[in-house]
Amino acid sequence: MPRPPLIEFALDDGAHGAGDDSPGPGAGRERRAPAPPGPERRRAVLPWVGCAVVLILVGVLTAPPRPSEVGPWGRVDDLTTEPQAAWSMGAAGGEIRSALIADGMLITVRESDIQGRDPSTGEVQWAEEADAARCNTDGTALVCVDADSRVLELDADTGTATTREIPDALLATRAEGGLFVLTTGERPALQRFADGHSLWSTPVHIDRGPVPFGEELTVLAGHVLTTSATPAGERAESHGSAYDARTGEWLGEGGPHHLAQAGPGAWQLTGSDGGRLFVRGADQPQQLAHVRLGYDDAWDGPDQVAISGAGAASAQEDEGRGGGVLDTENGRWRWSTEEPMVPVARVDGVVVADTSAAGLSAVQGRDAATGEVLWQRAETWLRCPCLADESTLVAVEVGFAPATLTRSAEYEDLIAVDAGTGEQRWQVDLSGETFAILTDGEHLITVAPTVLQGWNLG
Repeated sequence: MPRPPLIEFALDDGAHGAGDDSPGPGAGRERRAPAPPGPERRRAVLPWVGCAVVLILVGVLTAPPRPSEVGPWGRVDDLTTEPQAAWSMGAAGGEIRSALIADGMLITVRESDIQGRDPSTGEVQWAEEADAARCNTDGTALVCVDADSRVLELDADTGTATTREIPDALLATRAEGGLFVLTTGERPALQRFADGHSLWSTPVHIDRGPVPFGEELTVLAGHVLTTSATPAGERAESHGSAYDARTGEWLGEGGPHHLAQAGPGAWQLTGSDGGRLFVRGADQPQQLAHVRLGYDDAWDGPDQVAISGAGAASAQEDEGRGGGVLDTENGRWRWSTEEPMVPVARVDGVVVADTSAAGLSAVQGRDAATGEVLWQRAETWLRCPCLADESTLVAVEVGFAPATLTRSAEYEDLIAVDAGTGEQRWQVDLSGETFAILTDGEHLITVAPTVLQGWNLG
């Protein structure tokens, strides 16, 4: 069964930057060493202690709450409550080429500049001139590379930029105390820099293609991941690759392999012999069964959602296969289906999957432990990017005209469904040109080349 193409995306993962060998925006503030304690010092300070305690308490009571953190797979606090429309605006001055969330700011990239916007209003707070920039973020650090190979490390809140000239730079990101840069030229390479020096350089083949929406370069679970390069000499059928962040050594997979971003802090590398799952906060990648999920709240357990039969490097190769839940500790299926299914997400003990059998295309929710069908939505499929709270899944619904069931969808909406019952909680109509669905945990934002829309969550 063909699976609809994914909408690539960027979501704020709530991660905080790692230590750095070289200063970035906002670095370099000196701290004054405290005076050594002594009688005079104590006499000078004690009268102010009571006032200081009062000021601290007042600050705690009046400080604005911190934005909700977005989990590695796109989990937020409340998606069950219908979001409230907050703002809508056109992208005046040029079409938006890509968009992401960095340090609580909405970042939009146009042909001639990078803009920082308030996600609660959509209003532009700052702009940085940059031609054809390609930007990446770990949720906090924002690093862009423009057409002149300038590497810009931007403070997402203010737009203050630290600029470096790195010959032939194409993409860059900062993590684990270093700057990781993908370069083109006569000898394309993925490199790690610290203190202005290259620590390692790995030859690669660049997949230039159209600029995708979402992350193209990131560092997770001790590995550098990029969808824009494969190792020099690797098979042309492969897409993307992973490298050890300390040494630059390629993490090889058998046969053609495919790298894809599942969530803001979750990436999956799949090949014919299985694959690897890279999740924010994990020290090492986890072994992955033969399927890619757009959302999985039980990813770190032994039971993995899988496609029966040999592994598939791409979603298109999954069609026509059954699937189920595999106990990876003993290699036995807890349950599996004969009819074709393409798993979409696992939420609150339910596997949500697109299926096609007897001329009917539908979305089903199955008990993850037993495989029992709990609910079904006919003449529709779901696809990610996905968000979820404890029990509600938000995904793009692709609806089909009855008896047609072709790849040409009648409509596309963003819907929230109860994972346990399939009941629809709410719906947001999407523009046919929508390419990004973003959240900072408090707002839901949809992005099209000429239109931005924002909703308040929960």
